[in-house]
Amino acid sequence: MGTGTVRSFISIPVHGLPGIERCAREMGLIRGVTGVRPENLHMTLKFLGDMDRERNIPDVIRRLGEVAGHHGPFTLPFGGTGHFPEQGRIRVVYIAAESDELVSLARDVIMSLGDQPGGGDWNRGRNRDRNRSCNLSSNRDRNETFIPHLTIGRVKRPEGDAGVRRIIDRYSGHDFGSIRVDALYLMASTLTPQGPIHDVLRAIPLTGSLAEKIA
Repeated sequence: MGTGTVRSFISIPVHGLPGIERCAREMGLIRGVTGVRPENLHMTLKFLGDMDRERNIPDVIRRLGEVAGHHGPFTLPFGGTGHFPEQGRIRVVYIAAESDELVSLARDVIMSLGDQPGGGDWNRGRNRDRNRSCNLSSNRDRNETFIPHLTIGRVKRPEGDAGVRRIIDRYSGHDFGSIRVDALYLMASTLTPQGPIHDVLRAIPLTGSLAEKIA
């Protein structure tokens, strides 16, 4: 796994859905907008930030293994579009997802790493704002609200606003299909001038059952 620090996050990759990939590519064609490359499409459950590979990553893997042991595989459907913030100038465009299983899984991931908000003692809270923008309404208590969404584009400059709204309206009621979720992914993110490069640090299979989750 190497030494040093690694910028990391916990996610569910989203691949094999042509409609979502097409929508993300269309976002990338709009001036002032950065579209998410198809190979980078994912749902972030928790952003961790810079983590020590030897001191912190093994503990994260252990905790994720405990969570994964209480959740079984499930189907995750995608449909419609949305944006953050809901009011004012749009900054992030996403594909919506509806799944009680996903919300339950994300809640348990967040709770398992709850004493490290965005890295917590590992990072002294330096990633709190990133977690708020990705997943959470608050990192100050244990009642964080996970908002299921798949980011497809980020609006950098106002000249992209009109094109972004057209795409949001065009795909507002679109059924994008579904994926099978059978693992949690601990990812590394390397920032480059051409955009982030994501690599899998560890895939942790969901080995629990529905009965265990309900119990």
